[in-house]
Amino acid sequence: MRTQYLFNEETSMTPLSQMQQTKTLLTEGQRIAYVGLCRLVTREMVQTLALAAKGAKELEPARESCYHWANKIMGRLYRHMDVDSAEQRMIEQLAEHGVTSDDLVPSLSATAILPSTLPGVTKNPTNLDRTVTLDIRWTVLCDLFLALIADSVYDARSRVLLGRCAEKLGLEWMDVVRFERRLTEALEIQEAVKQKEHGEVLEGRRLKDRQKRYLMMGLATVGGGLVIGLSAGLLAPVIGAGLGTALATIGVGGTSTFLGGAGGVALISTGATLSGATIGGKAMARRTRDVKTFDVQPLHNNKRVNFFITVPGFMAGPRDDVRLPFSTIDPVMGDVLSILWEPEMMGDTGNALKILTSEVLSSAGQQVLAATLMATLMSALQWPIMLTKLSYLIDNPWSNALDRARQAGAVLADILLNRRLGVRPVSLIGYSLGARVIFFALLELAKQNAFGVVQEVYLFGATVTASIKVWRQVRGVVAGRFVNGFAMNDWILGYLFRATTGGLQTVAGLRPIEHVPDLENVNVTHILEGHMSYRTKMPKLLAHVGFKTTADHFDEPDFDPDAPDREVLTEEELERRRLEKEK
Repeated sequence: MRTQYLFNEETSMTPLSQMQQTKTLLTEGQRIAYVGLCRLVTREMVQTLALAAKGAKELEPARESCYHWANKIMGRLYRHMDVDSAEQRMIEQLAEHGVTSDDLVPSLSATAILPSTLPGVTKNPTNLDRTVTLDIRWTVLCDLFLALIADSVYDARSRVLLGRCAEKLGLEWMDVVRFERRLTEALEIQEAVKQKEHGEVLEGRRLKDRQKRYLMMGLATVGGGLVIGLSAGLLAPVIGAGLGTALATIGVGGTSTFLGGAGGVALISTGATLSGATIGGKAMARRTRDVKTFDVQPLHNNKRVNFFITVPGFMAGPRDDVRLPFSTIDPVMGDVLSILWEPEMMGDTGNALKILTSEVLSSAGQQVLAATLMATLMSALQWPIMLTKLSYLIDNPWSNALDRARQAGAVLADILLNRRLGVRPVSLIGYSLGARVIFFALLELAKQNAFGVVQEVYLFGATVTASIKVWRQVRGVVAGRFVNGFAMNDWILGYLFRATTGGLQTVAGLRPIEHVPDLENVNVTHILEGHMSYRTKMPKLLAHVGFKTTADHFDEPDFDPDAPDREVLTEEELERRRLEKEK
């Protein structure tokens, strides 16, 4: 059984003429069943969002957008299949009369034997090849696909519709993916949307955020200075007495009287406030620095009708390739593009554990100091030190990376909104901080009511905390699956994030996200050894959630980061070096 007659490369048939040809291949009953099936599936998609929106108003924009999209698609099919107004009313009322897709599928699960002289089948039929057997299911799917891309835009919801119709017809999703690939090899899709260079998008985001950055700098300076200033002012007499005692032990007399008096209070308070303002300003400057590196690196780029964007959360070293963890995705799944974002910061993220470990050791060090001559000082300064620690955490590479991931998410959203990578469905995959980039990109899309762009989302070990309301907003812009992969044994993520947020919230990468309709929580604890293994275990994680992969691991690049660069030596150079050693 073949559908090659619909997209044979040897013919000059246009998509429009191919769609006209399809109408002649279907009986009257099959024509109504085909359009009716599409109506029932689109209705299910709208109803799912409508039910979810009843208890979550934040999903109402997604429902309304899906409703208008469904009406547009059905209007296109009605016109294409010459469905008159009476038949349209009948099709619109199928669900109300209890008709299901199971009632319509049998008439489409049929074959047709036609003469092979149809346009596009064959030019010179032999005696053994005068007829061709057609599978009506694939004929219908081919026609639906062409109808969905008729305006040169492949909406993410349209691809979900194609997949669900195929499922109703008893066809496997991977067969549909292969079918898309074969069809698009024969058809050239012209994109009607003028696209910006993503460098322009990046610059636009920088300009938009400039004023906000200055405001944040001011708030950081006022806040940091105010908090540290108050603590120093209130405890200045105690600080002065403690320092005076310590200095007296090393032969500096008279310090307690000065530091503990009125002059000492003013000196210490002013100094602490100025110091706090300076530190706070510098720290916030690092947090809000513009995203400098955001490059799209292709892994599989075959001009497919769909694509994946993968976002890593950290890098194994300065020469790490961000595409490696995702390199086992089978090319048949679609184009795969990886984001290289802020590689320097990704390198710093690898050192975050060492920094936080030193924090723990410093606490133990304070206990040792408590037995020294400065015992009174350390005890009195315990509260100001905790406040200073908050400023330290602002400057922590991990904390900076959390904020930079948020900014990178805004850049990713701009690229998706401008369709820089094509007017086609995109699926997003990320782990650790990369999942955070994706989350904030989705949040930006939700704010812009940008529905129909993202088809699926896969987050693993997401460094994200958000309210149920925000998660629902983010879920609303995803047309298909939304997977949250979490590991309950990820103590590294828990410790890092708990220190950054004060332990007030839990992290999506550690737990299922409850009360969000159609958000799929997948426990991957049994696959991981810890947070740092998300990178190496990505092939297994992807296979676990349904991806077709070529292997369950990837090979690390064969290099020693500490080894010097290799030299190519000629025989003359070797002889020269030998003679030098003999001298």
